[in-house]
Parts: sequence; structure tokens; C-alpha cells
Amino acid sequence: MDDTDAENKTNGDGDGDAEVAVVGAGPSGLSAAYALGPDGTDVSIYEKSGVLLGRGATREKDGCVYDYGANYIKAEDEGVNALLRETTDADGIVEVEGGVWTFDADGNVSEGYDEEVSKLTHTDGVSAFGEGVLEASDAELLRRTRVESVIPKEADEGVVVETEKDSHEHEAVVVTPPAPQTAALLEGSMPSVADAVAGVGYTTVLSVVLRYPFELEAPWYGLVNTDKEHDVGWLSREERKPGHVPDGSLLVVQASPGWSERHYDDGSAEFADALAEKAAELIDEPRLRSYDWYDHQRWRYSLPLDGVDDSVVESAADDNVYLAGDWTVGEGRLHAAFRSGLDVGERVADEL
Repeated sequence: MDDTDAENKTNGDGDGDAEVAVVGAGPSGLSAAYALGPDGTDVSIYEKSGVLLGRGATREKDGCVYDYGANYIKAEDEGVNALLRETTDADGIVEVEGGVWTFDADGNVSEGYDEEVSKLTHTDGVSAFGEGVLEASDAELLRRTRVESVIPKEADEGVVVETEKDSHEHEAVVVTPPAPQTAALLEGSMPSVADAVAGVGYTTVLSVVLRYPFELEAPWYGLVNTDKEHDVGWLSREERKPGHVPDGSLLVVQASPGWSERHYDDGSAEFADALAEKAAELIDEPRLRSYDWYDHQRWRYSLPLDGVDDSVVESAADDNVYLAGDWTVGEGRLHAAFRSGLDVGERVADEL
């Protein structure tokens, strides 16, 4: 789902005057809004971009659909699995074909994880799950609305959300952006919470998508570097997702955090060429050095390295500011972010 599609997927009348605000339309923000919806709570979601689901982002080009951030959702949480299947067109939900193998610093590839848990995506890409959850939540999506600060009022009288243009008052606010961005929103009003949240570390990842006219002959769907010593951290094949690639191959290559940090400011064509070369060397396929086209993304805050202490989350909740996201639980996975949002949304509904 590209930016234009997300722009057109808006609920509500756009005034932002809801009982509860959610900052961020990533998986935790959308699932929190969904959990609040059945309780009859009026919810507004502030999203600075036109893209839903954060790292669970999808693009389309030349008939190909590709998940260029988080590549799939593990169906290991029963509640999250039920959420996705209940809110998304069931005919479009597909499982990734093939397993994830491993490689080490020397590029030695080995048969990898024996996973029993399904890896889910959609024929329209993983972002389709975000569209489904948003639609089912009946929340108002305020597109391209950047929040600048979140300020609890005195005497438990609600929370003010200040955007670039306006201020809005809500009974409670669920804050879901990555920890560094959440810290920036709270530093002026809740400095002790902001300081603790700012301490959550993140990996930085450069991601490229490479299109080829031929299909690879390999038994795996993805390769992951387990010793964290290779310049490539992850490589996967979008053609192993039904409905994504009509012919040929489409590779997602994500650089290791260290390599990404060193090359973050390089030109996109430069690091696309470099990662194509590294992919060719890794799987011993010289044809990968020459691709038809590429796409790219710079993920400054890719995956949390740890989580924030529960006492910090409770301290914020005392002022009707609720923190949600994979960084609150220290597990950088889409299903963990969805679960965090569901739990927080249910809590807010109970405590209002």
C-alpha cells in the first residue's frame, strides 16, 4: 500500500476532538484504537506520515508488491492472529513459502530455523493488515499531522496534544512512536519519563529492494545472519509470497546495523550497488550484481535493543499518558507491537 492509498483511507471528520487520542498509526497505535472501539470510545489517531503500520510498510512497482521493512507477521499470538483474521479480507491472507536459513560472518549458509509458526502477509502486502484494523476500529485518522508535544493537565483533567497548527484536549493519550520520538514528545512536560524512554537503544538499518528478470533457484525464503558479524543482516525473496511477484525475483536486502550506521548518508544508488554486490557474494550468484531497478528505505529507528522499565510506563499512566509499542516490551516484532497496543487499549477502556 503506497502513500496515496493510505491518504485515502481516512475515517472521521478530521477535527481531532476525540475522547482518547492515539499518537502514531503503527501496529500498536492501530490495535490500541481497535481495542478502544468496541467500548464505544471516540478515538482520534495522529499520524505524521501517509503510511500505516510503521515498519510494516508495503510498496508497489511494475506489478510487484513488496514488504520493505518488516517482512511478515508471526502468527504465534492467538489474540493478534484473531485480530488480523477478523479485520482483514481472509482471501488475501497468505503464508510465506519456505523457511529462514542462517549464515555466519564468513558467508557460510546453513539450513536454519525449524519454525512451526506461520509467517503471514497479504497479497496486497503486510500493510493491508493495518488498513483492515483501522477500518474495524472506526477511529478518526488525522493524516500528515505531526504531534509536537503531549502535556498532561493538572488535577487529572485530561491531556493536551499540541500539533504544528492546533491544540486538542483528550481524556487520555496513547503514545506509540519509537522511543526516541516518544521521549521528544514528553521531554517538556514529563522529563523523568522522557529521560527513561530516551535510554531505549535502537538499531539503524538500510534496506534495498532489488528487481531481477530471473528467479533464484534456492530452497529458502530468507537468510539471517546469526552471529551479527556480516555486513548483510537479512536477505529475503518476495517471490516466495503468493501474489507479490508475477515473474523473476525481488530481493529485500537489509544491511547490518553497523554497516548501516557507517553508510547511512551515502547516496541510495551507492548503497544499493554495494548491497547487491554483497548479496551476490553471499549466495554465490554473480547475476545479482546487475538489477533491473531498486527501491530503498533508511530506517533510523529500526528495532529496539531493549525495553523500558514497567515503573516508567506506570508513572506515565498516572497522568493519563499510556505508552505502547514493541519498545515497551523489548521485542522488536510486529506481533509484539500489535499485542502491546491491544493490551494498552483494553487498559485505557477499563480506566476511563
